[in-house]
Amino acid sequence: MTFIFNFCSLAAAVICLITGFRLHRSYRQTRMEAIKSYSNSFFFISLAYFVLSLPGIILFDAFWVQLAFVLTDTFLLTTILFTEPATLSLSEKLRPYKITVFFFILFWTLIYLLLNVIFFSKAIPLIKDDIVYYWKAGIPWLQNITRMLLVLSVLSMTFLFFRWARVSEEKNIIYRSLIIGLSTLLIAISGSIFWFMPFFYFSPELLIFSGIIGLLGYTGAVVSTIVFRFPQEV
Repeated sequence: MTFIFNFCSLAAAVICLITGFRLHRSYRQTRMEAIKSYSNSFFFISLAYFVLSLPGIILFDAFWVQLAFVLTDTFLLTTILFTEPATLSLSEKLRPYKITVFFFILFWTLIYLLLNVIFFSKAIPLIKDDIVYYWKAGIPWLQNITRMLLVLSVLSMTFLFFRWARVSEEKNIIYRSLIIGLSTLLIAISGSIFWFMPFFYFSPELLIFSGIIGLLGYTGAVVSTIVFRFPQEV
């Protein structure tokens, strides 16, 4: 069961890496700063999912699994550090808030790393039929706050892209915004299942489901970068 989730994570890492390179080439042509930020963010997402694919394949000790979780969260926070201000910059009304958002995320990332050093605790194994099929966070209060921030950030981008699809008159922008909006929604659902369900009810089946949903979300991101033109400003 763990292997299927790890395969989805590794596939997502490869997809995000490819998307990052593609956006970087697009930036070299357009010199659009938002594209550069998205390119950088996909490189960090790739690192996050690569690290997330290691528990159960290479990492089996709860200490190293927890360290992998912390690194994954840190890479994802760095991703939001790029994507959230870049998304806000696409809207003239929201553009003034991007600096505030940037420093807030940067501040929390540094605090998160510091608190993990102070309160570090091993990951907790999830067991079914006397077999450890995965782990949950060793510092639930801290990692739940961070992961809630990540999910809310992704949902805010989902809302903005759906809104731009509704108000835009250009078909390419409508289609691209819809695809990106659906992709980020799937990613938010995947993250919510994977991060929060272990504290209520979790199972190997939910682990696999979250991996597949997340992989579909990032596949949609690739489609959006290949098929449709990036909007200059909304």
